Amino acid sequence: MQTIQYCLEPGQTQALREIAKTEIRVTRGRLWITQYGDITDYFVGAGQAISLQGSSVVVQAERDGATFVLRTSAGGAAPISNKNNACNGCQVKPFVRG
Repeated sequence: MQTIQYCLEPGQTQALREIAKTEIRVTRGRLWITQYGDITDYFVGAGQAISLQGSSVVVQAERDGATFVLRTSAGGAAPISNKNNACNGCQVKPFVRG
């Protein structure tokens, strides 16, 4: 199992691919989550988690920013792009500003 932590500033987004068998657990703030092939949008707050099913997903932090953890089997849930900058102790800083 692989665990990656992300920090998003307010309105910042992160696109992920290869997300089958992946869980997002929000540790701070609230995320808006949309999955390819799923017409439902999800809003997940601190302390909540969602299991992802599609081939790609986009997450966006709401007004106060957010921190979340991806838990996935090896080889799953890769960021589409990444600048590898530090973000308050996170391993990865997302690459797109919303």
